[in-house]
Amino acid sequence: MPELARRREAVFAEKAVSFVAWSPCMMVVLCGLWAPLVNAGPEGVSGYLAAGERLKKGQWADAQIRYRRLLETGPELLRPHVTLGLSRSIMGLGEGETALGILKSVLDEGNARYVNEKHWLALIALERAELLHQLGRGLEAIRELEEVLTTLEDRALHTRLKNEVLLAMAKLMSRTGEPRRAIKVLTDSLPALRSAECAGLRARQKAWLAKIYMGAGERDWAVSLLEEIRHDPQMSPRHFTVAEAFVENRELGGTGVRGFVVRENRGHLVICSPGCFEIRVAVGEGEDEERISGNRHAITHWFNLKADPFGTTNLLAGGSLLEIIESTASHGAWAHGPAIIELLESSSARVRFQRRDASFPATRFEEYTVYPSGPKSAVSRSAPVDLQTHLCGASRPGHFDGVVTVVARLLQLVEPS
Repeated sequence: MPELARRREAVFAEKAVSFVAWSPCMMVVLCGLWAPLVNAGPEGVSGYLAAGERLKKGQWADAQIRYRRLLETGPELLRPHVTLGLSRSIMGLGEGETALGILKSVLDEGNARYVNEKHWLALIALERAELLHQLGRGLEAIRELEEVLTTLEDRALHTRLKNEVLLAMAKLMSRTGEPRRAIKVLTDSLPALRSAECAGLRARQKAWLAKIYMGAGERDWAVSLLEEIRHDPQMSPRHFTVAEAFVENRELGGTGVRGFVVRENRGHLVICSPGCFEIRVAVGEGEDEERISGNRHAITHWFNLKADPFGTTNLLAGGSLLEIIESTASHGAWAHGPAIIELLESSSARVRFQRRDASFPATRFEEYTVYPSGPKSAVSRSAPVDLQTHLCGASRPGHFDGVVTVVARLLQLVEPS
């Protein structure tokens, strides 16, 4: 396999692993590029997820055995994920110094072997910092994080990484009796989060600032920051509600809203299931039911509001919820150009919309139905023209379109060899 192709496949598979690791309840069809990893049993993604389940249940010894087996025989792409899991299982067994050593070995062997070098450098540093704090070495943890910050560049790709490192530093400074230093670190870095895309990160950082101010007895500054969140045009009422609960150290609780909250925001249809998830559909500008969208994917953002209430992490960053290549199309993937987005239904119970390729609007479309439990999607296919005019097709227009669509969906799910 050529080097470029191999690297592209590695990037794609690594995104897939990260997606499944962070959100195992979501189903993603990924063109079969990483299917061999999933089907590799105890040595592939399924084995990694099984070890993660043991880790979640506190079965440290069992998790450690599984992770070690994966390190020895599993795919290279899983190695950094497995190393993090192994260190956590060992820490659970009370062997903090051993866990630190395992993480340091990854740094020593060089991250260039991984596709996302800076990502893993920062992630491992964050993991080490938490372990060092638990071992009573908070100042050492802060120094390590400061070193990592110098390696991250001032560009959009590293914005979230830098934010995570800065927040971790501020927490450690606050815990070690340096709240003023923590406040300065977070205040000085706020301008880097001024874009609309960083609204969730900005809300979370201001909430942490307010919390530190509150802990230092400066309630007025804390209230002022919460008011900034409330009146920020790039943020939603949810951001203020979450921030207020966070600063006051209380459970977020129920929102009192059942079903969906649907709104439009800068060319996106925002569909929010309060306390559960938020997705954004690229619908383009305008007020018509049918619009032209230049985005190559229908669903561009997916936030898990249970694990990430501020909506800081787009689980679909750089990828698509559903990306299918039609094998019969000579030009490859068809859903990569401008599209016609039509909103079919919008209510508190469900939202339905259709995405049609603007180049082939009559023959191919994706239809999505979103429920409060999560989106479902289907890709419609058209039967051959000669079949449309024979048998049931002659008297029931569209009958065989439905047949081939259902069969295609079945094949996507079972992935027969």
